[in-house]
Amino acid sequence: MSNTMQLAPPPMSLDKPLMQSGKYQLFNTGEPKKLKLRVERTDEAAFWFEVADCPVYITARVFDADTGARGCLLEFTHVNTGEDKTEIIWDAELSSASTAPVLEKLARQGLTIFKEVLAKNVTTRSVFLKWVMNARPETTISIHSKSGWSEDGEHYVLASEIFPPENQISVLENEQSFLSKVKPDLEKWNDLLPHINEQPMWMFSAQLAFAGPLLLKVNIPQSSLGGFVFHGGSGTGKTYCNMIGQAVFGSESIQFNATRTGLADVALAHNDRTLFLDELHQAGPMGRSESSGSAQIGQVIYDLANGTGRIRRIDAKKLEKPKHWKVVWLGTGEISSADYIRPAFGESKEGQRIRAADIPADHPLIHVNLGTKKGREICGAIQDLAPKCGGAAGRKFVQWLSDLSPDNLKTMRKDFDEIYETHFEPLAMTGTQTRLAERCALVAYAGRLAAELELLKFNHIGGWLEAPLNVFRVWQEEVGGEALDDVQRCAQHLVSWADSVRGEQLIPLTSLPVSIDDNKKTMKMAYSTPQNASFRKFAGFVEDNDSEDRDCIYIIPGVFRELCGAFGGAPSVCRRLKEENVLITNSGSNSNQFQLNEVREFETLIKRVNHPDEHLAKLGKIVWRHRSKLYKLDLDALETFATKKKEGKNG
Repeated sequence: MSNTMQLAPPPMSLDKPLMQSGKYQLFNTGEPKKLKLRVERTDEAAFWFEVADCPVYITARVFDADTGARGCLLEFTHVNTGEDKTEIIWDAELSSASTAPVLEKLARQGLTIFKEVLAKNVTTRSVFLKWVMNARPETTISIHSKSGWSEDGEHYVLASEIFPPENQISVLENEQSFLSKVKPDLEKWNDLLPHINEQPMWMFSAQLAFAGPLLLKVNIPQSSLGGFVFHGGSGTGKTYCNMIGQAVFGSESIQFNATRTGLADVALAHNDRTLFLDELHQAGPMGRSESSGSAQIGQVIYDLANGTGRIRRIDAKKLEKPKHWKVVWLGTGEISSADYIRPAFGESKEGQRIRAADIPADHPLIHVNLGTKKGREICGAIQDLAPKCGGAAGRKFVQWLSDLSPDNLKTMRKDFDEIYETHFEPLAMTGTQTRLAERCALVAYAGRLAAELELLKFNHIGGWLEAPLNVFRVWQEEVGGEALDDVQRCAQHLVSWADSVRGEQLIPLTSLPVSIDDNKKTMKMAYSTPQNASFRKFAGFVEDNDSEDRDCIYIIPGVFRELCGAFGGAPSVCRRLKEENVLITNSGSNSNQFQLNEVREFETLIKRVNHPDEHLAKLGKIVWRHRSKLYKLDLDALETFATKKKEGKNG
C-alpha cells in the first residue's frame, strides 16, 4: 500500500468524522467507503492516509451475556472474494499489553490494517484500534454461549437459535446442545398427539418436556429438582416414553454410558430443559468399586439435582470455575435406580429416593394394556412421527414464554402455587416429600400451559393433572410404603437388629436389691448378666425382669452410631427419636446422658455375690462399666414409631 501524502487533498465528500482526537480525524470516505485518516498541519494543510485496504464498519456494540465482556462487531468486505465478513474485537483484547494478536486475527480473516508512523508512539494502527475501543454505535448485540435462559431471563438459547432473536447471537451448535438437525414440523407433532394420549406414562413424558423452560420462570428451588426413573421389563413402553419427550424439542437420544464428568457436560447443555436418558444399566456393571456403574449413577443422581459440576484444577494455582445448570430429567431402565446403586451405597437414603423417583412402568395407574395389534400400530406411528417433529412444539412454547410481560410472569407463579397447594402438597407425608410433590406440580402446570397453546390435547378437562398425580401416588405406594423417611426406616432397622442379637450382643441385664447396711436398712440394686453371656461382640443391655425399665434397651455409642450411619447419622436420628418419645437419654450431651451410676458402687458388693440369700446366689457375672454412657430407648415406643403409617398434611 502506497502511503500517499498530499498537502492539499482533492475535493471529496467528507462524512462526519468517525473519531476526532486532537489533530487526528478518522473518516469513511470515497466510493467504496474506506477508512482514511486526516492529520492536520499548522499551515492548514493536511496529510491523508488510507488505514485499511477494504471498506470497514463498526455496526454494533457487542455484549457477552454469559461473562459480561464487551466489544465491537466489525463488518468488512474481502478485497479478493468480495465476501462480506464479520469479526468481534473484545475490549479485553485491546486492553492487553500487546494489541498485535488483534491485528493478526484481522489479517488472517482478510482485513489488513496499514502501519504508517504519524508521530512518536502514534501510528495508523493505534488510531484504528482507539476507534474500535471508543466506538458507540446505536445497536447492541448480545452473544450467548450457554444454553437456557440468559442471565436477565429475557432470552432463551436453544443451540444456534435464540428467542426472541432480535440483536441476539448464539455461538452454540445443534450438536453441542444434543439437538437434531431435522427441520421443525408442527404438523407432525399434531399428528403425534392422539397417540400420546394412549398411555398416561407417555403423556407424563410430554408434559415433563415442557417443564424444563419453566424452572426459572416459576422459580423452582434447586432442592426440588431431580428426575424420574421408569423401570421394568421390555414391552412396557419405556422406549417410546423417551421418544415422545425428546420430540418436544428435537432432542437426541442419550444413554447412561458416560462418566460422571461427561454427564455434567450433558446437563449443562440441557440447562433449563428436560434431559432424557435411556438404559440405566449401560452405566456399567453393578458393584462396590468407585468405577462401577452403581457408584457412577449414585453420584450422577446427586449432581443432576444439585446443579453443580465437580471442581477441577486448571493448574497448580487455579481452579476451574464449576459448571451450573437447572434441569429435570427422565431415565429408563430394567431395574430401579435404588436397586442399581445399592451395591455401592447400601440402602438408598430418602434424599436419593426423592432426587431419582423410581416408578414401575407396568403399574396400572400409568400403564394401559393396549393389546398386541393396537399396541404395535401405535408404537409404529410414534417411532415414525417422533423423530420428524424437529422440536416444533418446544420452540413455539419458549417463544411464547419469552414474550410474556413481567405481570404475566407473576400470574404464572400464583397459578403454579395454587396447583401445588391444592392438589400435591396435601399428599406429601413428610417435609422431604414436598420436594417431589413440587416437581410433579411443575409437570402438571407445564401440561396445562401446553394445552392452552394447543401443543397438547387431553381427553377431558383437567386431564393435565391426571398423569403427574398418578406418578406421585405410584411413587408413594411403591417406594414410600409405611416407612416414608430415613428416621422411620432407621427405627425399623433398630427393631430388627434388637430382635436378631438379643441374648448375644444385646445381653439381658438382671437387677436385684442388695442390702448394704442392715442397721440403716438401705437397699442398692445389683446388676448382673447370665453366667453364659458372651461379651466378644458386646453391644448393650436389655432389661430382663419386672422393673419399670423392662421394655428399654441400652446401646453403647459405637454400635448406635454404626446403626444410624446409613440413615442420616446419630445426631439427626436422635433429635427425631426424642420428639417421638423413643429416645429417653443419649450419650451425646453431658446434661442428658445415661450412665450406669450404680455399677460404680459394686466394688463393695463383689465379695458378697455368694450371699447366703438364695436369690442373690443365682446372680451371674457382675457388670462393671465405669462411667458407661449408653443410649436408652423405649422399645415399645420404638416399635410403634417403626410401624405406624404417616398421615398427609390434611388428614
